[in-house]
Amino acid sequence: MRWEVVRRAVMLSRFGGVILRVHGPNSKVLIIDGGTLEAGKNLVNHIKNYYGTTFVDGVLCTHPDIDHACGLKVVLEELDFGFLLMHQPWNHASEILDLFKNPFTTTKLKEKLQKAITTAHELQEICEDKGKKIYEPFTGLTWDSIRILGPNREYYQELLAQFRDTPTALYPFPSILQKAVASAKETVEWIAEKFDMQYESLDDSGVTSPENNSSAILLLTVDGYKLLFTADAGIPALTAAADYAASLNIKLDDLRLVQVPHHGSKHNVGRTILNRIKAGTCLPFENLREYPSFTLELDPRSMGVSADSNN
Repeated sequence: MRWEVVRRAVMLSRFGGVILRVHGPNSKVLIIDGGTLEAGKNLVNHIKNYYGTTFVDGVLCTHPDIDHACGLKVVLEELDFGFLLMHQPWNHASEILDLFKNPFTTTKLKEKLQKAITTAHELQEICEDKGKKIYEPFTGLTWDSIRILGPNREYYQELLAQFRDTPTALYPFPSILQKAVASAKETVEWIAEKFDMQYESLDDSGVTSPENNSSAILLLTVDGYKLLFTADAGIPALTAAADYAASLNIKLDDLRLVQVPHHGSKHNVGRTILNRIKAGTCLPFENLREYPSFTLELDPRSMGVSADSNN
């Protein structure tokens, strides 16, 4: 069995989506995020022109930032699909009422969340019009060879109250969850080499937004080989995901591929978590500085890797 990872983005643009295609008797296709509207069109064109179909099994919106969610409007409108994996903030209104400074009824808070997180709500409306199901990608959800490692529901709700466009939170987000975990004892020169980072600058102080930390973290396992997709998750989110994987005896230090969070930003990774998450291949690649479209195909039979830029 082969699998294929395709990253489609607008030329010289940082923002694109990822197509996961597992080859075999029961071939599966999953789109992860859609990038910009143009990137979404590229995703649709790739599915139609290279796969000869207008159907994908599933679509994942990792988090509601527009550079990840916007292009999915094109994808959902122009392709047929089995289901959408996406968090629906408004469905949590009754459980997070006490996290906001001003009192709300459940109905009022639900309306505010729908208006604040517009793109995600538009994706929901498309699914409703097409009669497609939406599942929230929380820790433990599985589909075929895919497992969601994070976030869990409780952590997501804590983050949701801190989103930039939601009503004012009652309390600031606990700094312990935004700060890094304890410093590492092992070195991680491997990551410095892959991303051209200065080793001295890589520490555990990186802090990213609540929206980024709400990213769905996905693990694909095919023929014993593991690929990890982290979207824009930060240190606390990655740490929780690694802890969950460890509870299932799933190792993350022997990955075949890892998509590094937030385009390789040092605000999202630190020494400690990078001692727990290691891979032979990292996405994006250091020789694709502007992140153009490319296809990555991995064949477990030979463990060969090729990256072809679709310039």
